Amino acid sequence: IILFNNASHIISPHGAGLTNLIFCKQNTSIFEIHSFNHGVRSEYLQIASIFGLDYYYECLDSLDDLNNIEIPIEKIEKFIELSKAF
Repeated sequence: IILFNNASHIISPHGAGLTNLIFCKQNTSIFEIHSFNHGVRSEYLQIASIFGLDYYYECLDSLDDLNNIEIPIEKIEKFIELSKAF
């Protein structure tokens, strides 16, 4: 609760841990990472909308059968720059 409540930015793969978004302060920037193998799901976008969070997402190719993904640093830099604009 403390971690999410004090964060200004959260970068996370899609997963149950993102239910902690309910503890974020309004205008926290969220960057959710999806695997193309699973497609985009909207439950965390809905939570972000309800709590007034700035939500971004990216779909990336899985590297292997375990759906491990690699995030290019440029995508994270772009997220940080976009979130500064708001």
